[in-house]
Amino acid sequence: MNRCTAGILAAIAAILLTVPAGAQKKTEADTMFEAARQKETLEGDLSGAIKQYGAIVAKYGKTDRGVTATALVRMAEAYQKMGNAEAQKIYEQVVREYADQKDAVALARAGLGVQAAPHSGGNIRQVWTKFGGSPYGPVSHDGRYVVFTSYLGPGGGRTGPQNLAVHDLITGADLVLTKNESPVERPGKPVFSPDSRQIGYPWIVEGVSEELRIMELNGNSPAKSRVLFKTDDLFRARDWSPDGKWIAVGIRRKDHINQLGLVSTSDGTLRVLKSIDWAGSTQVYFSPDSRYLAFDLPSSENGGKRDIFVIAVDGSREVPAVIHPANDRLAGWTPEGKHLLFISDRNGRPALWSLPFENGKPQGNPEMLRPDFGANHDDYLGPTRTGELYFSVLGGGVKVSIASVDLESGKSNPATMQQFTNGIYPAWSADGKYLAYITYQDGDARTFLTIYSAETGQRRELRPNLTYPTWPSWSPDGRSLLVPAGDAKGRWGIFSIDAQTAEVEPVAISGPEEPGFGTPQWLPDGKGIVYERGRKQGGDGVIVKRELSSGKESEIVRVKLLPNHGVATRGFVVSPDGQSLAYLTSNGTPAHTAIMVMPLAGGQPRELLKVTEFVYLGGWTPDSQSLLYSRNGTLPGDVAAWLLPVNGGPPRKLDLGERFATELQMHPDGKRVAFWSNNQTAEQFWVLENFLPALTAKK
Repeated sequence: MNRCTAGILAAIAAILLTVPAGAQKKTEADTMFEAARQKETLEGDLSGAIKQYGAIVAKYGKTDRGVTATALVRMAEAYQKMGNAEAQKIYEQVVREYADQKDAVALARAGLGVQAAPHSGGNIRQVWTKFGGSPYGPVSHDGRYVVFTSYLGPGGGRTGPQNLAVHDLITGADLVLTKNESPVERPGKPVFSPDSRQIGYPWIVEGVSEELRIMELNGNSPAKSRVLFKTDDLFRARDWSPDGKWIAVGIRRKDHINQLGLVSTSDGTLRVLKSIDWAGSTQVYFSPDSRYLAFDLPSSENGGKRDIFVIAVDGSREVPAVIHPANDRLAGWTPEGKHLLFISDRNGRPALWSLPFENGKPQGNPEMLRPDFGANHDDYLGPTRTGELYFSVLGGGVKVSIASVDLESGKSNPATMQQFTNGIYPAWSADGKYLAYITYQDGDARTFLTIYSAETGQRRELRPNLTYPTWPSWSPDGRSLLVPAGDAKGRWGIFSIDAQTAEVEPVAISGPEEPGFGTPQWLPDGKGIVYERGRKQGGDGVIVKRELSSGKESEIVRVKLLPNHGVATRGFVVSPDGQSLAYLTSNGTPAHTAIMVMPLAGGQPRELLKVTEFVYLGGWTPDSQSLLYSRNGTLPGDVAAWLLPVNGGPPRKLDLGERFATELQMHPDGKRVAFWSNNQTAEQFWVLENFLPALTAKK
């Protein structure tokens, strides 16, 4: 996934939403700030908000420099929304006169660098930075709340049972809405009611059922939820109609049929609007008058590019709205409902476009509203009813590294480190000439493979017609790679990719009732593969061997893991000599997660290591005598690399020059190790505002 670098703003932008420096409890200044912020955000009265910020400056200008500087920054921000040059003067004043107020000065300097183009693309500004948790939107229609996932895991990391939470952009407070303690249950991405006072969200019990629940937002405490709709198929909540009558949902049936439907908010009945047998929509938005539903779909079975369609809510007709060879992603409607908004790369770079749309059909040609918009966005959260478009960017990113390492001393040579941005899941070919890894681009499900030549240093791309391929495994002859992935028909399984042509062939397809397959690996003799069959709730994972010539499968071992591990981590690795299998297992608690080893042909497993934190298996050393693995470090965000002898001896820590090192893959020469690092620092939430005047100016 292509994600932006955080920079200094990621560490300080949240100051904008907190109480003034030094405040330990709610003060008169806090009350004044909250009132001004409500005037600015909820009421959209920028002039009124500026007056209220000015009142704060007048009251505290001679007694509290921290409060005054914060008020000036917020006043400048309001002016900036209006496209008023007064914003720059105030920012400059803060930098010049309040040097002792470091946070305010940093925000002022950032404000001076905001991209501002009134009536020519709008302004972009950062509204919140979230450290830890898992922000994923959306933003409420009034622009007040942002949804994120709260975890019960240690240290604020992304482990443990998941709960639904909201962040208040006005008060800066967080509210956890659910009280889930089960590791096999979790919330899905929600939708807000048109008045932003309720939230509808999927509740997923893995392998059992999915529910659509509705909860009131009380502001201070969670409320009880009610179940509106229940199914044993996969579904996603997409949007809540402005008239409050319907919640649009996407459903993926067990026969791989994808459906777009409406769930009645009064009685929970489902009405299917459209079915398609190979792919579903990623973005769905009701028109402001609730008469139409816009959605995007892949343009064909063989491509990842998308087109946009509009269907009448009563099902009477459907029209193609944006059909183009480019990749067009829906972004919503303008507040009056007369234009569709979408992101398109038709001019070579992603940009924000609008399409006139009235009386159920397009009324003209698309127009660009803002260039260079969308390339680095992690998620699009839709426009508010006042016409602001929110999106998120995850600071930092992922990268694949190659480090020279001495396995005896555990030391690496930083001077020889090679790194490839946006890379993940590295895999060496058997002869060590090539390194394959997954590259993510623009948040697109259609990731691609990069092949790096260790001899020439050149890289080339393979773009197979698959979605979400992960964990590539080279065939012994170097001609193909195995990956778990989804295909264009919505099926999940294991696929073989030709290393030269990127042609795809299915090897094993999961059945309708199966959760999916884990990391497939070639046997060194090239005659078969090993992979894990997915587990259902409370069930065991099954590691199986499959003979390619006959398709015959045989069970090797059953394993238990924490639900957080599942088949989403590398749960086993075959030794280079083909004699041994190492795997992870657990008794269901973090206090007993173990690395086991056993003969691949069958036999008694033995425990190599038991730990109390999460473990991630890597690969073997070329002599099949030691295992590489990663485990959570002592500091939040640390994932350290270790070497574990399989025939005795304590584990040894490896210093690879990165705080986060996982998916460790040793080169056949035993002197280099490839791994991927995650230096994602924080989720940044941004808003594009004042872009609609650009549309008005063109009329």
